[in-house]
Amino acid sequence: MYWQTQFDSHIAAGLGERAALLYGDKQLSYSQLQKAIQTRKVLLLAKIAPGQVCALALQPTFSSVITYLASMDAGIPLLLLDGQQTESVNEQLMTAYRVTWLLDVADGDDREIATNMQGVRHDLSLLLSTSGSTGAPKAVMLSRKNIISNAKSISEYLPMRTDDIAITCLPLHYSYGLSILNSHLWLGACILLSDESMLSRAFWQQVTDFKVTVLSGVPFSYQMLKNLRIERMNLPSLRYLTQAGGKLPSTLVSHFTALAKDKAWQLYLMYGQTEATARIAYLPPEHLASDGDCIGKAIPGGRLYLKDELGALITRPGIAGELFYQGDNVMLGYASNYLDLLGDSYCQELATGDIAELTTSGLYRICGRKRRFIKVRGKRLSLDHIESLLETAQGGNVWALGKDEALQLVYDQADDMQRLADFAVQYLGLHPSLFKLQHIAELPRLSNGKPDYQTLSTIMENQ
Repeated sequence: MYWQTQFDSHIAAGLGERAALLYGDKQLSYSQLQKAIQTRKVLLLAKIAPGQVCALALQPTFSSVITYLASMDAGIPLLLLDGQQTESVNEQLMTAYRVTWLLDVADGDDREIATNMQGVRHDLSLLLSTSGSTGAPKAVMLSRKNIISNAKSISEYLPMRTDDIAITCLPLHYSYGLSILNSHLWLGACILLSDESMLSRAFWQQVTDFKVTVLSGVPFSYQMLKNLRIERMNLPSLRYLTQAGGKLPSTLVSHFTALAKDKAWQLYLMYGQTEATARIAYLPPEHLASDGDCIGKAIPGGRLYLKDELGALITRPGIAGELFYQGDNVMLGYASNYLDLLGDSYCQELATGDIAELTTSGLYRICGRKRRFIKVRGKRLSLDHIESLLETAQGGNVWALGKDEALQLVYDQADDMQRLADFAVQYLGLHPSLFKLQHIAELPRLSNGKPDYQTLSTIMENQ
């Protein structure tokens, strides 16, 4: 047992009657949540054999969150599904991992899908899909140790308090959104369950009515917050902001650094990957003004380091290499099918795939993506670096993709075409035959707000 043991500690500390979950006009205290988990756990174990894989489209509702927590305590491995994903994609995932039960189809009702008595590895707790909307199934395997260690670490480095109230403004099947739920419950704070968009008035009414103290988001969320002019809102309870899910454009870093200072908020820029459960590094607010382009330092209990192309450690500042991470939150490994769930191997270190350097301040800065490079006429181009350069030069979003000898720049503002052409010719030194520009009014995004490069690539191939 994990959550029930932790909730025992909360109750012993006098938090038993404090709200753990809020939903609409209802609430569950920690004492009530603990009892609900125990009841749900008994029901699940009565019909699900040990080690059988189940699926859950984790939603911001009491029953869904209780099912998630009870499954974890019961040792039932869960495949978390994206409720916004197409039914065919989710069915493909459930088939690949031989899911036996689809849980909480409607307020606690479960549906048996298949009978499979063979259990998977005993330490598997979660499967988080990384395959996106297309492509073969691929999931990150996480253990309870991964989940709990990351929740503990996050609750240590963020200025979290037991009287905090966070709101679910990110999907719970997404590792970042899930980490918000896990870390607040682990600490003994409160989660306001909401499926409202940041763009809706209902969302901000909830933030105000329930006195939400922390907001979290990906880069796209922060662009929305800027467009909504959050500085004009009356949010007296808000204490701090967190950001992860990709590099925040420098213009937004500057904007929210100044805003946070003016409003007496704290802004935490964070770096993570699903392969490390959620968080890997964070930038303390005091470094924002001088090192706002850095991911910061390793989370408590973790270790960051760099390797060159030959695998040798890089210890001197200013030398780029691939970023590696070690910690108890590093995944068990990847799974593409059911057979991958039967092994007993462990991932000893995480090769992030990001190119980074250590600064003289002892912080890490991402320079590019190892697997997001193309070569054009012998010139090595970082697609991430190109996007970074265009962040301040363009009025809208510009995403770079392509393959060797063919750079593709996709943009959402119709009047950006000439500026992008000039950039490719004059700055990158490319002949017009070596790049392609494409206007798409609404760029495809994943449900977590990140660019959906797979879908975008398919669109470009069909042009």
